[in-house]
Amino acid sequence: MKRIILTIFLILPLPGCSFLMKDCEKMVSSHSFEEVRLCRASQGHQQSQYQIGLEAFSNRDYQEAVKWLERAAASSSGRSPVYLPAVGSQTYGTVMMMDTGQPRTAHKGALSLLAIIYDQGLGVEKDPKKARKYRIEAE
Repeated sequence: MKRIILTIFLILPLPGCSFLMKDCEKMVSSHSFEEVRLCRASQGHQQSQYQIGLEAFSNRDYQEAVKWLERAAASSSGRSPVYLPAVGSQTYGTVMMMDTGQPRTAHKGALSLLAIIYDQGLGVEKDPKKARKYRIEAE
């Protein structure tokens, strides 16, 4: 019974965590395009991440480009593990999977650009293996 109550108290606040994020769409009328795009990108919007990375690449800010392109190139299952600590006389806690959003595939444009960056060593150490990996994933 204690475990059920603890579980409820641990999981119940999770949907409220989304309230801590800015509503980027409300910013559209009062902020610049770049600020809105950055807001979206920081909250996981893949196309915004790619656009920021592409712009940084065009401006030869390769470290910033890699940062945003790697975020855009990351895929996700749409599920994340949540740890529930041990309760009462239990020795170990429990891990359960929770839905955390839509699954997403890697952004093909970001993968292609990362392949170029690592192949040519632009702002990073040349890494032919990493470049090949990104190139294969982009196909």
